[in-house]
Amino acid sequence: MRIVSLAPVMTEILYALGAADDIAAVTRFCDWPPEARQKEQIGAWINFEPAKLNELKPDLIFASYYMPESLRQWEGAGQLLHFEPRNLWEVFDSIRAIGEAVGKSQRADEVVAEMKSGFAKIRLHPLEYRPRVYMEEWFQPPLAAGNWVPEVAAIAGGEEIIAEVSRPSKTFSLAALSLADPDLIVCHWQGWGDRTDLGRIVERPGWQELRAMAENKIFFLDDALINRPGPRLVQGARALNKIFSGAKDLLQV
Repeated sequence: MRIVSLAPVMTEILYALGAADDIAAVTRFCDWPPEARQKEQIGAWINFEPAKLNELKPDLIFASYYMPESLRQWEGAGQLLHFEPRNLWEVFDSIRAIGEAVGKSQRADEVVAEMKSGFAKIRLHPLEYRPRVYMEEWFQPPLAAGNWVPEVAAIAGGEEIIAEVSRPSKTFSLAALSLADPDLIVCHWQGWGDRTDLGRIVERPGWQELRAMAENKIFFLDDALINRPGPRLVQGARALNKIFSGAKDLLQV
């Protein structure tokens, strides 16, 4: 079987399932696991190279929820798989579906079980205080992270106060955020990895009046651990739990 992965999370899942040898090409954004970088690259996850894709003659193409028009021909041939999970149960279902497609159903069940076990271990140690958190997926305009992110934040011991589970990420007004009054702000900007830029927050007009800003409770998280709906969401939950645990002494309970 020849597989082309056009999304970093798909590459991560395929490696976790033990299907690495079947992967013929990935995008330049497929950075995990590190050995994925050694695969042939077919461009970016949106602006890939259609001619090279045709040359590769893949049996299966895995794409993200955003599907360029140039992929339609592959979808019609039944060779394109893409998923748009909105919550953790749908993340689990997508992993199982990928496993079935590549002949790794048993391993997919194991990966899902490992994820559930990882989340359960975090829940075994609840925080004394549950911080109210604003999770920011993007900065221009500010976007509150929805879908599975509020669930992961809840597992980590926090409460997302703007976006909702199973609902799309959304924009909002400063007035709404002020009224919600978050204890913490956690930024996990899409595509930024572990890079940070505090200025993009502190320079926003009016944001200086937020209590979380005034008390310097702004944190950054590698977006790949929370924005990609795959096995590393457990690592994202652990990282959030550390943030929430470390910040508890700063909170005004």
